[in-house]
Amino acid sequence: MSKTEIIRAGEVTQITYRDLSSTKTDGGLLLHIEKGNQAESIKTIRHRSINVTEEGEEVSPPQDQSFMNKECFVFIYGQHVIFCGHNNMSQHALAAYLHALSEHCQSLDDTCPIYKPSFKSVANYDKIQMIQDEGVKSISAELTAYHTTIKSPPSIFGRLKGLFRQDEELSDIQDQADLQVNVEIRLDGNTRASQEAQKELREQAQMVIGEENADFKIITQKGNTIESDDVKLSKLVYISKHNNTNGLSRAAVLSELVTYFNELQQKNLTQL
Repeated sequence: MSKTEIIRAGEVTQITYRDLSSTKTDGGLLLHIEKGNQAESIKTIRHRSINVTEEGEEVSPPQDQSFMNKECFVFIYGQHVIFCGHNNMSQHALAAYLHALSEHCQSLDDTCPIYKPSFKSVANYDKIQMIQDEGVKSISAELTAYHTTIKSPPSIFGRLKGLFRQDEELSDIQDQADLQVNVEIRLDGNTRASQEAQKELREQAQMVIGEENADFKIITQKGNTIESDDVKLSKLVYISKHNNTNGLSRAAVLSELVTYFNELQQKNLTQL
């Protein structure tokens, strides 16, 4: 596991579990990736304190360890990826880590290729049809600087790429993954706007839906709101904690990922 450790800006990220056994009946690769901050301690509160004021105490992690503050679980089967993030661990943070890990591997062995992975969510086509039927009033989106540098999509939001590639201060991929970019475009005139303007905004809305790792909100001409989670195939499940920690039960999450993938297969939603 130590070979998967990447330290950037004081954050430690590493793969803490992987299962690629060829004997697994369901196939695929299961990963558990965790992040922690090297300098982070935890403040405690005292039980049954008799003091008028209580400052609490600071507890540091054991030597050569960090407190886990983010994690994600991944099931990979061919070109398909089922992702579960916890404590705001996002897909673009995972992509940034895997890219940094490939660079680290190449520094140890120059035959190892460098990867810039990206993830594209499978769309819920009912919402895409709503955009066509009702038109679009406004689009607001939140992306990361990392996302805007890895591709050159044709949407208005994708055109921000050049701004960040030219910024020498954003050379570190972790800095790019942490920097959020918020943009909004709005149609003036509502249904009275020109047909060309309405067509352009509908096309931009569909492109934004296809953007990787973008958080967005689309408001239709009829006032319906479509958010990023609405147009992605997903499943809501409840996972128990790992003992009494702030982490999730690894076995429970990984089992749910495989179960969900099998459900998608049965519905023929994994066919490209």
